[in-house]
Amino acid sequence: DAPELKDDYYLNLLDWSAKGQLAIGLEGKVYLYSPEGINLFAKNNKKIIFAHFFSPQGDQLAVGIDNGKTEIYDVETQTLLRTLKGHTNRVSSSAFTYGLLFTGSRDTKIIAHDIRSAHNVVLKLEGHRGEVCGLKHDACGLASGSNDN
Repeated sequence: DAPELKDDYYLNLLDWSAKGQLAIGLEGKVYLYSPEGINLFAKNNKKIIFAHFFSPQGDQLAVGIDNGKTEIYDVETQTLLRTLKGHTNRVSSSAFTYGLLFTGSRDTKIIAHDIRSAHNVVLKLEGHRGEVCGLKHDACGLASGSNDN
C-alpha cells in the first residue's frame, strides 16, 4: 500500500540504506521502514518530494523537492542538517558520494554540491537537453541519464 505514490517513472522515490532501512516518498512525506517498524521521517506540507537517496554510510538522507532545493537530513535524529540550492526546477535524481552530492533536475542541469562547504555548489554540468532522471557515481566517475535519451 502506497496511497500517495507519485505515478512518474522519472522520479526516484525509493532507496535502501547501508544500515538496512528502506525510504519511500509519498507526496510530501518520506517514510522509513526498518526491522523496528515504520516511521514518518520527513514531512513537507507545501512541498512535493521527487527524489531521495541515502549517503554511502546510511547516516544521511538527501531529499529532492519541487522548488529546486535539496534537503539533507540526519537519519538517526531525523533533523534537517542543511538545504542546498542551485536548481530552478524539481530535483528528480541524485548520487551521494563521500562529501559530494550530485543532483539532477528538470532544469536539465547536474550540480555537484560539497556538503561540507558553506558555498556548496562546486560544479554545474549543462550537457543534457531534458530532465536529468538518473545519476550514479562510483570510482570510475559519474553517469547520467536524461529525458533527452
